[in-house]
Amino acid sequence: MGNLLTDRAKVLPLLAVMVVIAVGATLIILLTKPSSDSAGPTGGGGAATAQPSVDGGAGKGVKIAIVNFKYKPPNLTIKQGTKVAWTDEDSSNHTATGKGFDTGSINKGQTRSITFKKPGTYKYLCSFHPFMHGTIVVR
Repeated sequence: MGNLLTDRAKVLPLLAVMVVIAVGATLIILLTKPSSDSAGPTGGGGAATAQPSVDGGAGKGVKIAIVNFKYKPPNLTIKQGTKVAWTDEDSSNHTATGKGFDTGSINKGQTRSITFKKPGTYKYLCSFHPFMHGTIVVR
């Protein structure tokens, strides 16, 4: 029985390191994976299917709710200079994290905002729950 406890003490830290590496690799893959329907933040024009168009200009704002572990709406198209505000209406903390931006942790009832100043396609996810993802197209 003594050897089993000694082995657990060696195995558990290794298992924890492996989990951290797997989560990190998943985030890297999701954040750097090119979209099949867009050309990325540098432009190029792909199809913008299933993305509601938001007629916000510089200084105007758009709201995204986080409900039931989903961004609502998950995809949208905005004008350059539009501020996007994510509000956590869920039971858990979330983030909106993409290439070049991160809201940080958003607690239940909190709102965090990002102003998108450059045209492009910005894919994002929740760093706590990588199955949650969305896309913002800035024109």
